[in-house]
Amino acid sequence: QAPIYFTFHTPFCCSTLMLKALDVPGRTFGIKEPDVLINLANRFIQSDDRANRDRLTLVLRLLARPFEDGESIIVKPTNFANRLATPALEARPDSRAVLLYSDLRPLLRSILKRGMWGRIWGRRIFWSAAAWSSLDLGFSEEDTFILTDLQALGLGWLMQMHHFAEVARRFGERVTMIDSADFLGDPAATLKRVSALFELGFDDSLISDVMNGPTFARHSKFSGQDYGQEEREADQSAAEAAHAEELEMVVKWVEAVAAHLGVELRPAAA
Repeated sequence: QAPIYFTFHTPFCCSTLMLKALDVPGRTFGIKEPDVLINLANRFIQSDDRANRDRLTLVLRLLARPFEDGESIIVKPTNFANRLATPALEARPDSRAVLLYSDLRPLLRSILKRGMWGRIWGRRIFWSAAAWSSLDLGFSEEDTFILTDLQALGLGWLMQMHHFAEVARRFGERVTMIDSADFLGDPAATLKRVSALFELGFDDSLISDVMNGPTFARHSKFSGQDYGQEEREADQSAAEAAHAEELEMVVKWVEAVAAHLGVELRPAAA
């Protein structure tokens, strides 16, 4: 038995970077997007029944096994498995979770950098979230069909944000919501905050070692590539310049939809 904690997240919000920063040999072990949780999330979309709850309980028991004595396990599910946030926290009353998110604009820029395949992936986010979200968008089948790629992604993000707000209200102090902009702006403060939530005992010296190590100097998904704050900002600026008009229109449109539905775009942190 060992504590198991979660970092649920919206797309492209530096969740991999956070997991790497929290992965300290002998203290914590980070598990990135285990496929079994996607399988379980798809099962829960079909039926939230006793059999699937039992499957989830078993999987969490297996994932929680430490590789070394005294380790805490931190699991980062893919955002396609966000459906599991509530049942996972219900199954493990000792568990806690970070709900990490980005604003819509940087998410859209991240997708645009990936061209056609990024746009297709963005539509998948929408269809995945729409299959189980409690947020009724009120769109007809025709309305949905004629959405642009970025509009679909924006609505998928909005449904995930609505879900995170539900989870935060349901579990209170067991979860905390973190804006990725705050994480990137002051990663030391964010790591200290997560350490307190997960009871990891990270002190200032350990956090300083993480900050000055390779984690924040390399691309989180391509470890051989230098990628600090300057490179990240340059990438974002290039995408903004190339697609400024489309970005502005979609951001304002999603903001209008959110206002109509009463969904907070920046939910208060727990």
